[in-house]
Amino acid sequence: NDTTLLRPILSAYNDWLAEFCGSHPKVLKGIAAILLEDDIPAGISEMKRAAGLGLSGAMISVYPGQGYFYDEPVYDPFWAAAQELNMPISLHVGTGRLGRSQLVEDGKVVQTGADRSNSDHWVRMSLSHLVLGGVFERFPELKIINVEHELAWMLYWLNRMDMTYIERTTQATYRFSSDMLPSDFVRRNIYHAFQEDAIGIQHRDMIGVTQLLWASDYPHAEATFPESQRILSEILEGVPQEEQDLIV
Repeated sequence: NDTTLLRPILSAYNDWLAEFCGSHPKVLKGIAAILLEDDIPAGISEMKRAAGLGLSGAMISVYPGQGYFYDEPVYDPFWAAAQELNMPISLHVGTGRLGRSQLVEDGKVVQTGADRSNSDHWVRMSLSHLVLGGVFERFPELKIINVEHELAWMLYWLNRMDMTYIERTTQATYRFSSDMLPSDFVRRNIYHAFQEDAIGIQHRDMIGVTQLLWASDYPHAEATFPESQRILSEILEGVPQEEQDLIV
């Protein structure tokens, strides 16, 4: 949790990753690790440096430190830079800043079954701030990737955001300049990497077929490997081939 140590560690990792991907740049697309907390200009500089190294995107904390939200004006220069560089920004599961909500034992974060079952909470909050706070209206070409949180929870979330925006104007105070609803921005600006979620695929039109990105997550314990082809064929059963090609 020491940012003075973490920042140079991530910078060294980005150097290594760029060199690793440089051997086959058309196949290997590296995602830079970027630290925004405590020094957003430094994070912007590192993202620009990573882009110059040939890395294809950047990952930040799925949820910022306590008391911060990604729709605050202080983050706008970062979103502007990401848009200008055409660097998609990933919000990966398990990358939230340490806080009171996390159990820590012997200096390590311990994930309980309840944590695992509700891992979409943090990305859902960040995405809600980005959408309802007007970030995608200010930066219409910004691309955010929701990584490894699966899909089905989004069905309820999209409906609730739209209802809140329409009915609770004293809470959803930012008003869009067009007739777009929150769910429209999700289908335009946010992509979703998933592994096994047949329910989400059944309702893919609501989420946005062009926004779905299947991943095997090899070689993690929860990966579909070595049964990826069988599992994926079951998940995508009945899905038109053209849509399967988009997702895979």
